[in-house]
Amino acid sequence: MARIVIVEDDSLVAMGMRIYLETRGHTILAVVSTGPQAVAAVLHDDPDLVLMDVRLKGDMDGIDAAQMILARRQVPIVFVSGSGEPQTLERIRAVRPAGLLLKPVTPSDLAAEVERAAAVV
Repeated sequence: MARIVIVEDDSLVAMGMRIYLETRGHTILAVVSTGPQAVAAVLHDDPDLVLMDVRLKGDMDGIDAAQMILARRQVPIVFVSGSGEPQTLERIRAVRPAGLLLKPVTPSDLAAEVERAAAVV
């Protein structure tokens, strides 16, 4: 099972993801809500996978945080986005993510994407 960092600024969404993934046997190393916290958590905890919301609290969005993470460590990042806007999707594609989930995310889609991305590790 995968060791995961969840980056999500909506605490209810983050908690739902955490509970669901833990019941499927994954280990949640950290749940954070800002870009700087995401970078710190990944560098500190060395996860197998990052679930990264695009819109985060503060000045740094999830795409910028992912770029900072990937400049320091190769880790699969699955983006979770409420926006399907072309410019957002283009920025996400430029990071070469392990996957993308559009909100609202169903438990089955979350499980499938995590399993797929974790299998690459």
